[in-house]
Amino acid sequence: MEMIKSIPGTIAVYPVYSVPGPKPLTKYIQFKSRENNPTAPVIAHDLTGVDKIHEQLKNFGNGVRVAVIDTGVDYNHPALGGCFGPGCKVAFGYDLVGDNFNSLNRTQVEDKDPIDNCSDSAHGTHVAGIVAANATGINVTGFVPFQSFVGVAPQAIIGAFTMSVGGRGAYRDSSDVEAARRVSEQGVYVTFSFGNAGRQGLQTGGSPSISSGAIAVASLDNPRAPSLYLITSNEEKIFYLPGSAFGGWKSIVQSMIVPTGGTPSVFSSLGLTGDLLFKPQISGIGGYVYSTVSSFTAKNQNLSDAYAIKSGTSMATPYVAGTLALYLAHIGNPPPWTVNGTCQPNCRPSFTKIVNLLQSNAMPVNISNTILANTAQQGAGLVNALQLIQATTIISPSELALNDSVRQASSYTIQVNNIGNQTVTYNINHYGAALATGLQRGNDMLLTQPLYSADYAIVDIQPSTMRLAPTQTGTVTLRFQPPRNADSALLPIFSGFIRFTNDVNEQIAQIPLRNAAIAGSHAQFYTVSWSGDVIVSMQNQSSVEYQTTSLPDGLYKIRFSALQHFGNPENDNDYDIYESPTFKLINTFIEPEPSKATSISTILNQSFIILHLAYLCY
Repeated sequence: MEMIKSIPGTIAVYPVYSVPGPKPLTKYIQFKSRENNPTAPVIAHDLTGVDKIHEQLKNFGNGVRVAVIDTGVDYNHPALGGCFGPGCKVAFGYDLVGDNFNSLNRTQVEDKDPIDNCSDSAHGTHVAGIVAANATGINVTGFVPFQSFVGVAPQAIIGAFTMSVGGRGAYRDSSDVEAARRVSEQGVYVTFSFGNAGRQGLQTGGSPSISSGAIAVASLDNPRAPSLYLITSNEEKIFYLPGSAFGGWKSIVQSMIVPTGGTPSVFSSLGLTGDLLFKPQISGIGGYVYSTVSSFTAKNQNLSDAYAIKSGTSMATPYVAGTLALYLAHIGNPPPWTVNGTCQPNCRPSFTKIVNLLQSNAMPVNISNTILANTAQQGAGLVNALQLIQATTIISPSELALNDSVRQASSYTIQVNNIGNQTVTYNINHYGAALATGLQRGNDMLLTQPLYSADYAIVDIQPSTMRLAPTQTGTVTLRFQPPRNADSALLPIFSGFIRFTNDVNEQIAQIPLRNAAIAGSHAQFYTVSWSGDVIVSMQNQSSVEYQTTSLPDGLYKIRFSALQHFGNPENDNDYDIYESPTFKLINTFIEPEPSKATSISTILNQSFIILHLAYLCY
């Protein structure tokens, strides 16, 4: 890579690597009998307003193209159209790796058929169903759902591409992150799951969702899910969600209320990014989601019908994508190339504007009856499809990442734009969200579950009321003081929402905020003495060849530089610098005697140490 970087005209070089495919977080359940209840839908479209968009606006996402980059789609499933190609629900796609590609066989054999006929998880088919399934009126054996349902945008056109994407990553320096940014600039909105590492503490999101051109999606639990219940001798029904698939005996299935419904899923990865940027940005329904699976998976898992409940941010992401399809259909589905704005007023909104609309009109949720969830859990809140379409207010920027306590600005300004057709007065207030504490005193390992408390920042808002005519924009200035109980040594993340309530229809718009209330680094350093036994050679070790630079004898320092959070890479003053003590480098390569204490100067005589020094100095 270093040789390629040295070629004139090379801007950047990225390694090619494989990432594990997405896996479901719940087991398969075989439904033996049904009690259909049309008044208790298994997909919470009523929570997001999607049901009203379908019923009142007759908007089903007609004609909007949604590309699913996943394990492929079983387009033969009746709920997904039953065919592939022009005129079908799954109209286009491509297999980028081939049916036999896996962790053991890395040979890619591309073809034009994106069928999901060999995946144990049917992940792509489940995702496609959340976006655009129409599982109504189906009487084909093996495909009759527990209850009729439709996806978010059942008239959208699906494109299927079989390709593994996603992985851990805190910084925006990979090729997939850059690709997401470039695609979004061309008018194609990119949604990515933020990750399923919520049980590993703060800052556990993944790449490429951290891209500046990606909408990072967190998960909330579905308030309803098909569930099992036991009937006691006195006819009492005891509902439960099994931790594993049961043995296949006859069970009764009913739609039940999930206790954690409408709250952040425990598995959903937590922000911020390594650069303290605002991710995740929005939440979708991703816990306990009922959707389509492939015939192959249904047979493999002994399912009576090709449907299953799965959980993951991978389920929340297509819900948000489907919502965007409804929005685009509402405004006439302008093509991506119109994002340049030259065709006003019928252009596709820019990526920045669509994020502003999504976040300004989202619905913040609680982690308990009284405490709003930290924005590191939920972003701006649950996507509100109906208010997105009927929005009368847009706030810019629609998120505030306040950096850390040392570099937090003295004040911040935001713009509020009245995009409705009436003059309104806004009442502007701060609503605090839970303080998240990521560490425990005396332990520098992240807590697997942060501690949440009702400790809120103090926010000065000027002005606190504002009257705006249609199309008019106003400016609000915000000043923040961290929560009194935020201990800067314990990685506290404080957050909240600035809410704008208009006096005409009481529609609420808001901007989420987030700050890492830390001052400097609190990690412990463990030093190792430059003396001890030196092992000159090791057995059974493979060799690695790479380019090195020989340094002449002399005095040297190792210099490390790190760009500050929110820093400008072009500004030298935005880097933190560390320089090591001076050491003497002598290229005599004298081999020390084994098992003898060795000074730093002797160790530096070893060529393998010099190679590593050259790498660190790069």
